[in-house]
Amino acid sequence: MTTFNIHRHVQQVLGGIRMRSHFVNPILAALTAIVSFLLLSEPLSGYAQSSFPVPTSKSSAAGRHAAGSPAPPAATSIRQIDFHNFRYPSGCSKDDPGYPAIIPVAGGKWEKGKVDDEGYKDYEIGAPQYARLLGTNDEQAVIVASCFLGNWSATEVFVYGMGHGKPVLIQRLADSDWAPEGCWMETVKPEVKNNQLVVSFLSGGIHAQAAWSVTATMKWNGSKFVRTEVVKKPYKP
Repeated sequence: MTTFNIHRHVQQVLGGIRMRSHFVNPILAALTAIVSFLLLSEPLSGYAQSSFPVPTSKSSAAGRHAAGSPAPPAATSIRQIDFHNFRYPSGCSKDDPGYPAIIPVAGGKWEKGKVDDEGYKDYEIGAPQYARLLGTNDEQAVIVASCFLGNWSATEVFVYGMGHGKPVLIQRLADSDWAPEGCWMETVKPEVKNNQLVVSFLSGGIHAQAAWSVTATMKWNGSKFVRTEVVKKPYKP
C-alpha cells in the first residue's frame, strides 16, 4: 500500500469514528494531525534515495588519492637530492649547439647518438661532494660535470644549496673562473678539501707540453665564488 493510500485510509477510519462521537473530535483532530505528519515525513519509495552516494571524509580522501599521488615532503638536507637524476643548466651549448641548454641527466649521464658516430654527444656527472662552502652551518653540494666537445672535454662545476625544501643553484663555474689565463681542459680536477672548493689543472706551455701545474682555491665572497689562492709549480710529466 502506498503512503498516499495509507494516509487516505487513516482519514476514512478517523472520519468514521469522528461521526460516531462528537465528544472525541478534538482528540481525533490532534491524532489525525500527528499521523498525517508522520506519514508525510517518510520519503516516497523509489524517489527519496539519491543515485549518488554522499561522500564521507574517508571516500573524499580516497578520491583525492586516486586523482594523483600526494606531493612528496620537502627535503630537509641537500644530501636528500638525487643529483644523478637531475636537470642541469649547462654551458656546453655555448661551445656546441648540439647540447641542450638544460641537460636532463639520468643515472649520472646524458647521451645523444651512438659512441663513435659523428655528432655523438655525452654529458656525465661525478658523485656529489658536500661541504660548508658559504661559511654557514648549512651544507652545499658540489657537482662536477663534463661534456664531450669533439677533441676534448670541457668541465663545469655546479654548487647547489637548499631553499624552501628545494635545491637552489648558487653558481655554475667554468674554466674562466678558476683559470682565466687558460688551461689544459682535459686535466681539470675540481674537488672539496677542508670545506673549500679547490681546482687543479695544467696551464701554459706549447705544443703537447704544459708549463705549470696549478691549484686554485675558490672562495665565497658573499655573492659568488672567486679565485683567491693560486699555487703554481713547474709541471713535471
